[in-house]
Amino acid sequence: VQRLAGLPPTLVLAGEDGPMRDGALAYAARLEQAGIAVRTVLIAATGWPESLEQAPQPCPCAEATQAQLRAFLQAPMPPPPMKPS
Repeated sequence: VQRLAGLPPTLVLAGEDGPMRDGALAYAARLEQAGIAVRTVLIAATGWPESLEQAPQPCPCAEATQAQLRAFLQAPMPPPPMKPS
Protein backbone atom coordinates (compact mmCIF):
# COMPACT_ATOMS: atom_id res chain seq x y z
CA VAL A 1 0.00 0.00 0.00
CA GLN A 2 2.87 2.41 0.79
CA ARG A 3 4.20 2.36 -2.76
CA LEU A 4 0.80 3.52 -4.01
CA ALA A 5 0.90 6.65 -1.81
CA GLY A 6 1.23 9.83 -3.80
CA LEU A 7 -0.53 8.59 -6.92
CA PRO A 8 -3.02 10.99 -8.52
CA PRO A 9 -6.79 10.61 -8.20
CA THR A 10 -7.79 7.51 -10.09
CA LEU A 11 -10.81 6.32 -12.05
CA VAL A 12 -11.21 2.55 -12.08
CA LEU A 13 -13.70 1.23 -14.64
CA ALA A 14 -14.55 -2.44 -14.94
CA GLY A 15 -17.21 -4.43 -16.71
CA GLU A 16 -19.49 -6.23 -14.29
CA ASP A 17 -18.86 -9.36 -16.37
CA GLY A 18 -15.27 -8.50 -17.33
CA PRO A 19 -12.45 -10.99 -16.74
CA MET A 20 -10.39 -8.29 -14.98
CA ARG A 21 -13.22 -7.02 -12.75
CA ASP A 22 -11.98 -8.63 -9.52
CA GLY A 23 -8.43 -7.39 -10.10
CA ALA A 24 -9.67 -3.87 -10.86
CA LEU A 25 -11.79 -3.80 -7.69
CA ALA A 26 -8.88 -5.08 -5.60
CA TYR A 27 -6.61 -2.39 -7.06
CA ALA A 28 -9.19 0.30 -6.28
CA ALA A 29 -9.43 -0.96 -2.69
CA ARG A 30 -5.64 -0.83 -2.30
CA LEU A 31 -5.59 2.73 -3.67
CA GLU A 32 -8.23 3.76 -1.14
CA GLN A 33 -6.20 2.15 1.67
CA ALA A 34 -3.24 4.26 0.53
CA GLY A 35 -5.35 7.43 0.82
CA ILE A 36 -5.78 7.97 -2.93
CA ALA A 37 -9.03 9.49 -4.18
CA VAL A 38 -10.67 6.74 -6.23
CA ARG A 39 -13.87 6.56 -8.23
CA THR A 40 -14.80 2.96 -8.99
CA VAL A 41 -17.52 2.20 -11.53
CA LEU A 42 -18.84 -1.13 -12.73
CA ILE A 43 -20.19 -0.86 -16.26
CA ALA A 44 -23.31 -2.95 -16.98
CA ALA A 45 -22.74 -6.10 -18.99
CA THR A 46 -24.08 -5.47 -22.49
CA GLY A 47 -21.45 -7.13 -24.65
CA TRP A 48 -18.12 -5.48 -25.29
CA PRO A 49 -16.89 -4.09 -28.62
CA GLU A 50 -13.25 -4.28 -29.72
CA SER A 51 -12.75 -0.61 -28.79
CA LEU A 52 -14.66 1.50 -26.30
CA GLU A 53 -13.29 4.70 -27.81
CA GLN A 54 -14.55 4.00 -31.33
CA ALA A 55 -17.33 1.47 -31.01
CA PRO A 56 -18.50 0.37 -34.49
CA GLN A 57 -22.17 0.80 -33.59
CA PRO A 58 -24.15 2.29 -30.72
CA CYS A 59 -23.01 0.39 -27.67
CA PRO A 60 -24.38 1.13 -24.18
CA CYS A 61 -21.16 0.01 -22.47
CA ALA A 62 -19.02 2.28 -24.68
CA GLU A 63 -21.34 5.22 -24.06
CA ALA A 64 -21.31 4.59 -20.30
CA THR A 65 -17.51 4.32 -20.28
CA GLN A 66 -17.08 7.52 -22.29
CA ALA A 67 -19.50 9.36 -19.99
CA GLN A 68 -17.57 8.22 -16.89
CA LEU A 69 -14.26 9.31 -18.44
CA ARG A 70 -15.66 12.74 -19.36
CA ALA A 71 -17.11 13.26 -15.88
CA PHE A 72 -13.88 12.20 -14.17
CA LEU A 73 -11.69 14.42 -16.34
CA GLN A 74 -13.98 17.44 -16.01
CA ALA A 75 -14.37 17.20 -12.22
CA PRO A 76 -12.10 19.28 -10.02
CA MET A 77 -9.21 17.27 -8.68
CA PRO A 78 -9.08 16.83 -4.92
CA PRO A 79 -6.03 18.22 -3.17
CA PRO A 80 -3.12 15.83 -2.78
CA PRO A 81 -2.95 13.95 0.51
CA MET A 82 -1.02 15.64 3.28
CA LYS A 83 2.42 14.17 3.85
CA PRO A 84 3.31 13.39 7.45
CA SER A 85 5.91 15.74 8.84
